[in-house]
Amino acid sequence: SIFYGLPSIDLLRDYKPKELSKIISSDNKILYKFYDFDSNREVVKIEKIPQYLLNALIANEDKNFFNHYGIHIPSIFRSFYINFLMGKRAQGGSTITMQLARNLYDMKLEHIGHEKTISRKIKEIILAIKIEQAYTKNEILEMYLNSVYFGNIKTRPMWGIQKASKMIFGKDISQLELHECGLLIALLPAPNDRIPFRHPINATKYRKLVLKNLLEQNFINKIKYNEAIEMPLPFES
Repeated sequence: SIFYGLPSIDLLRDYKPKELSKIISSDNKILYKFYDFDSNREVVKIEKIPQYLLNALIANEDKNFFNHYGIHIPSIFRSFYINFLMGKRAQGGSTITMQLARNLYDMKLEHIGHEKTISRKIKEIILAIKIEQAYTKNEILEMYLNSVYFGNIKTRPMWGIQKASKMIFGKDISQLELHECGLLIALLPAPNDRIPFRHPINATKYRKLVLKNLLEQNFINKIKYNEAIEMPLPFES
């Protein structure tokens, strides 16, 4: 059945992104961290995430985010037509909520999967609608940014926006400036091809595209855009 393995709303409400297991001393110092591939993250509340970053995510990944219930019908039809009838890859077919549905990898239920099939897309759509029933829009943004993969640096994977911020910029997420927020969102579609330390040309190109979308959707003005695109990329520490 196409519905097999899809979580109930009650299970969705109990979802918590996996974090590192730690050994902590009596004086609250971290003595050791247990790493595995999908747990190198630090979960943060949405209140700590800069508005620039939230706006960049919406402008580049799902400009209709606050006006849909998990899916955007015109984009779905375009995606089905291009992906499955013409055999090409559609751009912008998935909402943020649908992307989150794909990222729920540690629910201990059958994976939706990432293969490009009609059944997988339908499961993604159904789960996205369930997610919208279980969470508010801000909770979905928070969960998405805490669960998404940002690539790896020195073989260490970066899961979640806080870990990416610390490993790329050496900063807490709350301290990021506009150009830094733009770079993090630019990583999302293909993170390991856009890490600034390894691919500075790609990083600069796609950061500029993110900032351009912010400008065109009136999240920033021309002055801020021009300032941000001229900022240097971070250096590897």
